[in-house]
Amino acid sequence: WIVGRNGTLLKTTDGGSTWLSQESGTQNQLNSIRFTDNLNGWIVGTGYNATILKTTDGGNSWQSIESGILNPLSSVYFSDPFNGWAVGAFGTILHTSTGGSGLTPIHKTLVSAQSFSIYPNPAEDQVSLAGKGEIESVLAVDAFGRVSPLISKGGTQSVPPSGVSRLEIRDLKPGLYWLRIQTKEGTSVQKLVKK
Repeated sequence: WIVGRNGTLLKTTDGGSTWLSQESGTQNQLNSIRFTDNLNGWIVGTGYNATILKTTDGGNSWQSIESGILNPLSSVYFSDPFNGWAVGAFGTILHTSTGGSGLTPIHKTLVSAQSFSIYPNPAEDQVSLAGKGEIESVLAVDAFGRVSPLISKGGTQSVPPSGVSRLEIRDLKPGLYWLRIQTKEGTSVQKLVKK
């Protein structure tokens, strides 16, 4: 699948030798597409309101999802047909646990950056996250707004008595990331360089 300007939506079934134009139902810029299986997919982009589209029939038809967000969205990620995140301009992060209906902004109090530290930084395969409290989720967001969950919401992880948790980052591509650490007290954002 490829998305782009003026609602462009293209699909290939032969490994990219040929591309078929699909109807997206919008003329807005489309920035990111993600399928979790052969049927369920999501697209995000720009428009008067943030553009969010969803399919449950393998891309044959797309329905618009109201987000209430004005900021453009640049990337979408779903770990399964229900749990997903979309990110965009000005630090916008949306989350759903219902497959797209009820995408809600993640707006909790910003916790002081000193609440957590990450080391080593830069790092290759693993980082240590030191701090206090129960971590609800850790999202790695790259410069293009792509989201990679390192700890998923719903899987609350208590920081051990030592105050240090280990995060696997070997699947992240080299580059600059912002780690958004969500706790019950709020959110902390830390910079991470992946070697």
